[in-house]
Amino acid sequence: MRLTSLYLIKIVVPMRIYKYALSILLLSVALAACSPSHNWREITNQEAGYTATFPGRAAVVTRSVNILNLDVPLSMQAVAVEGLYYAVGYIPLQGGLSGKGPELIDALALAMAHNINSDSSALTNATYAGVSARYLDISGVSTKGQKLKARAFFFEHTDRVYEVFLIGGEDQFNPDIVSQWFSGFSLSGVTHG
Repeated sequence: MRLTSLYLIKIVVPMRIYKYALSILLLSVALAACSPSHNWREITNQEAGYTATFPGRAAVVTRSVNILNLDVPLSMQAVAVEGLYYAVGYIPLQGGLSGKGPELIDALALAMAHNINSDSSALTNATYAGVSARYLDISGVSTKGQKLKARAFFFEHTDRVYEVFLIGGEDQFNPDIVSQWFSGFSLSGVTHG
């Protein structure tokens, strides 16, 4: 399998939010090489209070990253399959992070835009997984000239900031796959239609 997905995570973002994601991506690419097609499976993360339908075996990594000049414990459960990177990230809003949810959401959106060389990180209001959320739908380009796309929902719930996102080649964004990914996420104890 070609490692074409590696360009998705760049270490040019001043906040270095996604610096650790390279290790996740390498692990995910290795796992995806074992199963090159989408093999949807429901995975429950009891610690973070969600269930997501991933297209392959997802790895979980937690690292301390610098966001808003604070050391932030960012956890990410992710997998890469057929040129797309599927991930759920979460940050506990404890200690110095208490009350900083909106600022963290803006910083995460900006970092995602930088990582695909997009000129926009404009968020719109949305409802996702039964809660108020902020939605990001942007296009960019890789350093090799490939057109990229990123879609994400960011929200606060039970003292955590979450990000549920999909990044990859624009030509890989099949509407059925996108729908399957985003509709397969739910929060524990939250009913949504």
